[in-house]
Amino acid sequence: METDKRTWAMTDHLCSRCGGRILVCVTGRGPSPGGNPLFMCADCEAAAWGMGPDVLCWCGQKYRNGDSMGMTCVRTDDDRLSGFPWGQYGIRPGRLKLAVLPRAHLRVALGEASGP
Repeated sequence: METDKRTWAMTDHLCSRCGGRILVCVTGRGPSPGGNPLFMCADCEAAAWGMGPDVLCWCGQKYRNGDSMGMTCVRTDDDRLSGFPWGQYGIRPGRLKLAVLPRAHLRVALGEASGP
């Protein structure tokens, strides 16, 4: 009997179900028959094939009517966000390398918009 050996790599995304780190299968029986990679949560083991990690993470979450929730996964050690008020979101960057933020707030922090 052949064992299913897979190699996983970490992504910069967090699971929308449990907050765990999303992994992508890089070798083994990961891709779907259509060629999409397999993504899996390192904690709750939720898994799905898709074109990107948004099949499991906050970036792809939608309301019941299909509209985007407007959330995004972001690295807390991004130099462009050195002055970001992480504490307002209950985030301590020294402990967490990833966080989930409203896209509008992130755009303001990066100077891409005038307000949330």
